[in-house]
Amino acid sequence: MGLTDEELLGLYIGGLLHDIGKIIVPETILTEPGKLSDIEWEMIKSHPEVGYNQILKDTDFPWPVAEMTLHHHERLDGSGYPDGLEGDQLTTEVRILGAVDVVEAMSTRRPYRKARTKERTLNVIKEGKGNKFDPEVVEVLIDMIEEGEVEFG
Repeated sequence: MGLTDEELLGLYIGGLLHDIGKIIVPETILTEPGKLSDIEWEMIKSHPEVGYNQILKDTDFPWPVAEMTLHHHERLDGSGYPDGLEGDQLTTEVRILGAVDVVEAMSTRRPYRKARTKERTLNVIKEGKGNKFDPEVVEVLIDMIEEGEVEFG
């Protein structure tokens, strides 16, 4: 996608830290096998703001790591959270991290469900192309999945 080595390093660091706010969510909620209550879901949805406000806001990274943490659940169409950002309000890093996070979540087994199939994951990102996810990011992810660079299971 034309990112420099320095930008890729920042994206990597952002990827490592983007869910740091989940530290406040009890493990029993993160691994709960059934449907979450509204309160539990709100607690999980608070993790971007917790990661930003309580941990990363005042860090001095040369990359927008705190912003990536805060906005990685935002979507192009404004349907994400916590701020309902849309379109050009989303940085390249946030656009990449948001789509990659979805693919990673779907392709990985969780305590409460099996990993989604390659086909289902591809369908989700293809259906979201251009409305939820950046089209260029989706194309890169499709290539990576089809070339076997993403493991499922």
